[in-house]
Amino acid sequence: MLLEKNRKSDDGVMGVGDISRGTKFFSKGETNQRDKALIDRICNDEQFAYHFIHEMCRPLLSKIVWTIYNNDADYDELVNNLYLHLKKPNAAGDYWHALKSFDYRTSLFDYIKTIAVRLFYTPSENVFSIPEYLIENGVAQEMFLRVDVAICRKYLWYRYIDKLDSDSIANNLGIEKDKLTSLSRRSIKRLNRIVKNEFSDYYDDIFRVESREKVGLEVATKIVADKNSHQKSEVRIDVLSYLDRMPNEKYRMVLSLLFLEDKDYEEVAEVLNTSVSNIYNIKLRAIEQLRDLVLYFKDVDNIDYYIKKVNCDRFREILLSIFIRKEDYDTVRSRYALTETDFKKMKKSALKELKSLIFKK
Repeated sequence: MLLEKNRKSDDGVMGVGDISRGTKFFSKGETNQRDKALIDRICNDEQFAYHFIHEMCRPLLSKIVWTIYNNDADYDELVNNLYLHLKKPNAAGDYWHALKSFDYRTSLFDYIKTIAVRLFYTPSENVFSIPEYLIENGVAQEMFLRVDVAICRKYLWYRYIDKLDSDSIANNLGIEKDKLTSLSRRSIKRLNRIVKNEFSDYYDDIFRVESREKVGLEVATKIVADKNSHQKSEVRIDVLSYLDRMPNEKYRMVLSLLFLEDKDYEEVAEVLNTSVSNIYNIKLRAIEQLRDLVLYFKDVDNIDYYIKKVNCDRFREILLSIFIRKEDYDTVRSRYALTETDFKKMKKSALKELKSLIFKK
């Protein structure tokens, strides 16, 4: 098997974006040799690893993000997740296990593409739900009957109308249980087009962005509140103080309506004259801003403990410089010889990992 040979990038390693520009070809053996060299450098050179995932793979990853989310996603956040996922150690503490276990049956870029698609594409069941009122009034059944592939139509009916468990669905369809995940995605993808084109009034009730990351204000308040306090009123007072500090007025209003006034999403959407799906998105961004405030107002006890748990050495040093040594950004950037752009990206990734450790459920 021959693969197109590409011109090398400035650092001597070919990027996925060069694929369409070459005229020579690699043999399978040459491709494997190139990929082994790439993986070895990624595993042993942290700065190159970051550059490889964030810059050299950008054309490939941009296309994947666009295909899955259109233009409705934070590219940097998704790629940071991919970077951390690839670097994550196995049970023995061996970092970059996902790359070290690559079997070279395909190219490294194809392998990364497969991982990225699986990681970026949230399982359909997590972003999709059929409200009971649509089943009661028969609209859901009408939607399902318009799905043009029989097995997808049957899957939706068994799952959401008959409410069968996975074993029963697999048995009725005559397929293995482990095939249901891919069938679910195919079925819901087809249903998505039907709802969007023929039942658009119900779209926001069925496909909700919020489920991509289920978070609650309670997670943020655990850090805001006094660790010795178990009284709801005391927690609420602390949350209120942070809401007052939030610079975005719409974020403040959405969190106040949802969690302090206990309104549901439909009521909040009506108050703000927007869609329900938009309220879900605003809520996620608002909680993220609330977490940032908790960090920057130094209200996390023993923050150095959490920083030490960050896997990436460079991320850990950046966080220590900001929160412990309290150095300015130019000093930190100069120490590691980072451009302003690279420093901002690394700081964003470092803060994301730190918040995932502090605010995990």
